[in-house]
Amino acid sequence: MSVSMDTSVPASTTPDLSQVTGKAVVKNTREAPAAPSFNDQRAAHVNFPTTQNKAGPVFDHHQPATTAADVPGHHHNPPGLRHLLSQLKRWLSHWFLGHRPPMHPGCSNPPPRPNPGASNPPPRPDPTAGGRPYPVAPGRPDPRYSLKSNEELAQQLRDRFNAFRDPNNPGSISVDSILAMAKRWSSPNPVVRENARLANELLRRPELMAALDRDGRTGALNDLIDWKSLNAVIQGDNYFKYKTDKELAAEMLEHFDELKDGSGGPHLKFKDLRKLASQELTGDAAKDHLIQLAQAVMKRGDLLKLMDNLVSADGDGKIRRKALALLSQ
Repeated sequence: MSVSMDTSVPASTTPDLSQVTGKAVVKNTREAPAAPSFNDQRAAHVNFPTTQNKAGPVFDHHQPATTAADVPGHHHNPPGLRHLLSQLKRWLSHWFLGHRPPMHPGCSNPPPRPNPGASNPPPRPDPTAGGRPYPVAPGRPDPRYSLKSNEELAQQLRDRFNAFRDPNNPGSISVDSILAMAKRWSSPNPVVRENARLANELLRRPELMAALDRDGRTGALNDLIDWKSLNAVIQGDNYFKYKTDKELAAEMLEHFDELKDGSGGPHLKFKDLRKLASQELTGDAAKDHLIQLAQAVMKRGDLLKLMDNLVSADGDGKIRRKALALLSQ
């Protein structure tokens, strides 16, 4: 863009300033305008009307003639004219170079970098993974007990049964007594410290806690572990013994038609499950999977009752797909 100043002045010894006119002509270019030179003694005053356009001056519009009152002297740049020219330069720079978008603090900041030297403790297991909330283990993973299988931990708990017994339930170990033992990790007695390490690892495995806690007849969880439930976990070889009720319902829904074994009707009947659960393992992986699933479900009387009465008549011995879908959510 270029700005040309029309400053024609009649040749005279004493120029008549009333005949001087100024007109700004703007041409669109792709380059930023060079600052016009106002050092010439013939520079004229330029007016920019603002009554019609508040966003900027109106160009290509004939201005009223500049009078001698507007320009006190043409041989020098008086303070008033210098001030006007300074404003003109600032305005031209602001108008033609564009407005920069406002800077928002923080928008261009890089994301925080991870600290490679920071210690990241391993996440603790979900205490509800076994089907109910169990206390969170108070200690860290034990380097030795964490390598043992569920059955090995159950065996060691049975061997130390008397040390873990609940004083309020002498014939049983309770969830509370296991937690109390886990908190004794700083005991001066090495035997107690060893028991505390075992208790801490038990609480880190909610699926094992639920299997030990489960009543052998109803399958209900009652926070008590007796000798019989310990033996059931140690000696049991059922694939589903550590599964929650929710997981069993999802497994039954997936194999719904196979569990029916050709039985007619839209329901899965209790008698079909009993028949399947009574069979011996065959060595066929797919068939044995269904047999063990039926055996695990038949040992959980409370879960069976819930399946029976949900979305169907109570006590009719039938399980609907919708009931399994609701229980597996």
